[in-house]
Amino acid sequence: MPNSVLAHLIKIQRDFLWGATEGKRKIAWVKWDAICCSKAKGGLGVPDLRRRNWAMLGKWWYRLGDGREGLWKRVVKDKYYDGEGEVSMIDVDTVRVSNIWGDIICVGGQSMKLKSMLVKGFRWEVGDGCRVSFWRDVWAGNKSLRDLCPRLFQLAEYKESKVKENGLWEGASWKWDLKWRRERLGREQDEEKKFWEVLGSVQLRQSVVDTWQWTHEIGGNYTVKTAYDYLESVDSLLEGHLCKLVWCGLVPSKVSFFGWRLCLDRLPTRWNLQKRGMVFQGDGMECGLCKEGVEDVNHLFCTCKLAWSVWVKVIRWWGLEVVMPDKVRDVADFFLWCLGHLVGKEMGACIFLVVAWYLWYWRNVLVFQKHGDFREQLLEVIQGKSFFWIRNKVEGCVFSFVQWQNNPVECAKELSRYKKSLKIFKQQQGRC
Repeated sequence: MPNSVLAHLIKIQRDFLWGATEGKRKIAWVKWDAICCSKAKGGLGVPDLRRRNWAMLGKWWYRLGDGREGLWKRVVKDKYYDGEGEVSMIDVDTVRVSNIWGDIICVGGQSMKLKSMLVKGFRWEVGDGCRVSFWRDVWAGNKSLRDLCPRLFQLAEYKESKVKENGLWEGASWKWDLKWRRERLGREQDEEKKFWEVLGSVQLRQSVVDTWQWTHEIGGNYTVKTAYDYLESVDSLLEGHLCKLVWCGLVPSKVSFFGWRLCLDRLPTRWNLQKRGMVFQGDGMECGLCKEGVEDVNHLFCTCKLAWSVWVKVIRWWGLEVVMPDKVRDVADFFLWCLGHLVGKEMGACIFLVVAWYLWYWRNVLVFQKHGDFREQLLEVIQGKSFFWIRNKVEGCVFSFVQWQNNPVECAKELSRYKKSLKIFKQQQGRC
C-alpha cells in the first residue's frame, strides 16, 4: 500500500478518535504509536495499518526463500537476479527494480530500523548447505557470521560462498575446510576461537534441503499476526496491573477510555493545556474545583480538598480508613490492591473509575457552567451509577440498590460468587 494512502487512512482514524472534523482540529493527546500499542502494554489496541502492511510485505520475504517453486519466483529471479543463485531480500540492488518490487524489498521505503527487525526474525535451518550463504545469511546463532566475526570476514578468500562450499563429507561426518588470505593474528585469533565454537554447534545433514525459518512462530512458518506483534516497538506505557484496572469489565467503554487517559496524564487539565500552548485568562491555572493550587491531574483528583472529601466518603462507604495518597496512580493502586483484596480487583477498579469519572464531570460543570456544587449528592450519584453500570454488565444482578447502598462489601462478594457459578454453568453447557 502506498505511503500516501496509509498516511491518509491513519489521519481518518486519528481524527475520529479525537473528534476532529473538517476544518476543526483537535489536540491528539497521545501519540499514534502508543494508541496502536496492545492493551497489555497500555495502548488502545487500535490496528496499526502501517505495521500491518509491513508484516504482510514481510510474507513475500518468507515465500521467496522458503524453497517452493512458483512462476512468480522464476520471473523475479530471471529479471532481478540474472537467473543464477539463490534469491536474497537483504542485499539486493534496489536501483533497477519496479516500484512494487522495491516496496517489498525495502518494506515500505526508508524504514531501515524495521527492515533490520525483519531480517533478525528470519534464519536458515541448515540441511545440506546448498542454499545458504556462509557469511551473509543467519544460520549459525542469532547473527550472520559476517556480523559476528567481521575481522575473519575480511580475511576470507571466498566471501560469497555457500555453506556447502566450505567443507566436505568424510563418510557420514562433515569437516570444515575454509580458505583464508593469510594467518590470523592478535585479536583475529580471539575472534577465530568464537567462530569455531559457533560452527561446532551446527551439524550439516546430507540430502536434507535447507529451510527458511521464521523464528517467532513454532514450526518456523511465517504468519502476519506474529510478525505484526514482533514489530511492535513501543515500550509498555502502563504497568500491567494498571492496564487491568483501566479495562475493567464493569464500566462502559467511554469510562475505560477516560481512565486510560487519566493514568497516562493526558486529560485536558489546565496544566496540560498550558504545556500545549493554551493561554488562560481570569482564573488562570487554578483548580476548577477548589480554586486553589495548579490544576494538574494529581491535584485535581487527589490533593484538592473537595476531591479528597469525596474519596474519603467513598472509602468509608466500603468500611475502610486510609491516608489518601497524593498521586493518581497511588490512589488507583489502593483501590486495586487494598479494596481489591477485600472484594476483588475488578470491583476495586470499577469504584476507582466511577469516582474519577464523576470528579471530572463535576469539575467540567463548574468550569463551563459556573455553577453546580455536587459535594453532598456526589456519593449518592456514585452509588447509583456504579449500581446501574454493574447491573447492565452482569446478567441477573443478585442484589438491590438499597442493599448496595447499605452493605457494598457483601454485595460485591455475592456478585463474585454469582459470576463464578455463572462461568461454571456456561462451561458445562459448552461441553454438552
